[in-house]
Amino acid sequence: AVVSTQSTGGNGSRVDPQGQDLQEFVDRNFLTQIVSRPTRDGNVLDLVLTNVPRYVAEVQVMTTPLSDHDMVQVRLGFNLINPSPAAVKEVDPHSFRAVNYHKADFVEINSDLSKVNWLELWRLCDEDLEDFLELFRLTVLQITLNHSPVKESRD
Repeated sequence: AVVSTQSTGGNGSRVDPQGQDLQEFVDRNFLTQIVSRPTRDGNVLDLVLTNVPRYVAEVQVMTTPLSDHDMVQVRLGFNLINPSPAAVKEVDPHSFRAVNYHKADFVEINSDLSKVNWLELWRLCDEDLEDFLELFRLTVLQITLNHSPVKESRD
């Protein structure tokens, strides 16, 4: 399914700026909206976004006395609490997910971040927002990895 702020009820409703921002966020982060049935007055207003739609086994929309919106229930195809060994993926050691934030040296991270000439990086990207955001992410990642241990495996 595709995220849209347009009413599924029809009659020419238009996309608002916040809806456009949400759509761009979803696209930029490779997310999928998995609720396809209306959740209030014939419209899909309650969204569930995922970056791994294959993990979703079932989506149900049902009425509830607790709200004027229908309840969305998502059942995953695996157990989050006790995943099977095959379901546990290796974490890229050069990613934010690999960082042990409990033991990170935030004083040094903040110090290094304050020394970055962000305006110069913006100019290096020819003031292209997407290029700058990727360079920003990589810069923060490198600084974080320099001052943080990697998580230990749970073997």
